[in-house]
Amino acid sequence: VAGAYHKLNIARAKGITEAGQELQRLGSLLDATSMQGMAEANGAYQAKNYVKAKELYKALMAKLPDGLSSRDRAATGLANAESAIGIEAAMQAVESSRKKGDFSGAVVLINAALQKFPSDPRLQEQLQGMQKIRDELNQRAVAQAETHDKAEQEASQKRTTLISEAQALKAKGKYQEAGDKLKEAQKLRKTDDIDRLLGELQKYYEVEEQFEQGKNSYKKRDWANALSTLAKVVEGDATYHEKEVQKMIALAHFELHQFDKGRSVADKILAHTEDPELLLKLADVTEGTRD
Repeated sequence: VAGAYHKLNIARAKGITEAGQELQRLGSLLDATSMQGMAEANGAYQAKNYVKAKELYKALMAKLPDGLSSRDRAATGLANAESAIGIEAAMQAVESSRKKGDFSGAVVLINAALQKFPSDPRLQEQLQGMQKIRDELNQRAVAQAETHDKAEQEASQKRTTLISEAQALKAKGKYQEAGDKLKEAQKLRKTDDIDRLLGELQKYYEVEEQFEQGKNSYKKRDWANALSTLAKVVEGDATYHEKEVQKMIALAHFELHQFDKGRSVADKILAHTEDPELLLKLADVTEGTRD
């Protein structure tokens, strides 16, 4: 029938009046016979089976000659089906990005789809939703970054304070406390310089411990043990509580009747400072040895 329609078109173009009349009758026949195929294609489109609808519209167009209203309708249906397929593919890609949490990527995909299908309401709605989520996430990320930066700044300031306090404690001979401060600083941010300082303090821990042991022995009047322990303090750090250590050593020597050793240490102390207790003890020892 389509072939006959084509031949009649040629005849009409040559001025054959009967061909025009027959052409009109045949066109009406073709429009009528295509109604079932058009209904099937439209049904597939309404059911959102766009791939099937596309094939049915294409099949109709292949059977219908140009110039028929039914062919024009099939062409419109085909264009709509192809658009719907493209929109569905874009929506699936957007959903995939959304599930991955890539909302910025989803916005890019929607904008690209809108270039092809600018009037589609679903894409417009999706764009607004994804933009809102993206903007909220960006704002949250900025806020988190600012909070993190503030926390980093506070931690850095606290670390600097801890190191300064540790150095002050070390200068006072409070090595254990200084080490505790440095360990706190190291927890905030580990660095080689703090490791080095902690390593240096390790030997002072022993000096501090020996000082306390020597002092306790001195208070208990265990002169020999006090001298032995205090000698280790001097060996580890001669400047550690130097005056107090040397004074205890001198007095311990006197108590053990090691007068020459005691006097030698006492003279060195008294050459730089006056100490009433040490002066009195030295006088007593001098008087006693004279007798």
